Amino acid sequence: MRHCAVFIAILAGLLLSGCSFSLQKETPPNKVWRLKVPSMLELHAVDRSTPFPVNIHLEKPRLSASHNNDRIVIEQARGAVNVVAGHQWNNQFAMSLHDYWLEYFQTSRRFSSVQNQKARQLPNIALTLYVWDFSTYGSANSNELPHVRFKLQAYINSPQAASQSFHFEKTIPIPSDVEMQRGRVAAIIAAHELLLEEASSQILDQLINAALVYNR
Repeated sequence: MRHCAVFIAILAGLLLSGCSFSLQKETPPNKVWRLKVPSMLELHAVDRSTPFPVNIHLEKPRLSASHNNDRIVIEQARGAVNVVAGHQWNNQFAMSLHDYWLEYFQTSRRFSSVQNQKARQLPNIALTLYVWDFSTYGSANSNELPHVRFKLQAYINSPQAASQSFHFEKTIPIPSDVEMQRGRVAAIIAAHELLLEEASSQILDQLINAALVYNR
């Protein structure tokens, strides 16, 4: 009787472990995404003029609480928030954006130093970014393609000049054929990268103007 009870206990344990294994096996691993700086910037970096002898102090971007994690969160129209299952950023989203702009401005080679802290040996120009809308949306009309919308406010501060405020707002439609071939998340990531490239390019121009004022 005792042997029978032991056998039943072992069998129950094997069944439970088998169920646990099958459940883990059915759960696919998350696909990890990162924001990549466009390669075209690297091709033209050698032709840039002499770097401005200033340091760009890039602070961590400020964004809504719903995006302050490593999950890919899509804000829909009318305030609805969706978390994309099976997909995540390679870091918290704020840090993903920070890494993007840091790499972008470093690769531009327009400044002697670009980092996430102040420099001691160079004048510092601080850049603060507020992202208040990073979303996808579509219309009730099924014929309209979904869009990705990006809105931010950039603040540029240097002791030599008055603070500058820069506003960027842009939407990009996601073509249906791209969505079908690459998947919705891939299309959204591609749109985000394009939007960030446009925003970063305009912010770079503002930073150059600030550096010119600083070096008068």
